[in-house]
Amino acid sequence: MAIFVAVFAAGAGLGSFVRSVVFRYAVPAGEPLRRACPDCGGAVPVSAAPVVVRPLSARGRCRWCGVRVGSAPGVPEVSTGLGFVGAVSVAAPPWTAIAWCWLVPFAVALALVDAAVHRLPDRLVLVAGVGLVVILGGVAGVQGRPGALVRAVAAGLVLGAFHLVPALAGGMGMGDVKLALVVGVALGWAGWSCVLVGACASFVVSGMYAGAMLVVRRGGRAGRVPFGPCMIAGACVALAIGSV
Repeated sequence: MAIFVAVFAAGAGLGSFVRSVVFRYAVPAGEPLRRACPDCGGAVPVSAAPVVVRPLSARGRCRWCGVRVGSAPGVPEVSTGLGFVGAVSVAAPPWTAIAWCWLVPFAVALALVDAAVHRLPDRLVLVAGVGLVVILGGVAGVQGRPGALVRAVAAGLVLGAFHLVPALAGGMGMGDVKLALVVGVALGWAGWSCVLVGACASFVVSGMYAGAMLVVRRGGRAGRVPFGPCMIAGACVALAIGSV
């Protein structure tokens, strides 16, 4: 139990950096990254680097005017902490936990940004994907499992191609296709059955989300489903089932 408490605390600590990433990137496509409070214009302490950021308070409020900025209080911190616990729990073999923990902050940030403005920033997806392949390459080398790495990359290409079809038809964005490449690599490392479960689960989650929106009378064009969080949720379900 103590190890999970420590892991949660580590993840929650990183959540303040995730909050900063969400604050910066949760802007409509084509607009510059946010570096000031949208209400009063007061500067928010975020880094100018594409991904490296400074932490923001879990209160989620501008230090100048007190207006809430970014994600709701505690959401990135708790989500990242729980994500770390889940990553350690499902990692098999144990070294894989490094790769999953690498993905967690990016997954939380991407899900929150997509839910807010319906976009998946290329920079975040690229860094997440490159880091994942590098880490899994190191694990494959240490454990003598080059076949697992080849399967993971192949699965990423397959899942990306699978999502490219509806994207070309206008059913989803190209950001979803790029994220599918990364998700496919993660699921492919766990096995082809995990890829299938993850793909199916993402569409099930998407359908449930759309149904819930209709129930609360928020359906239609204004209530289109952000597919990034659904894909990430589907991947989590698949990895959890695969670890049982």
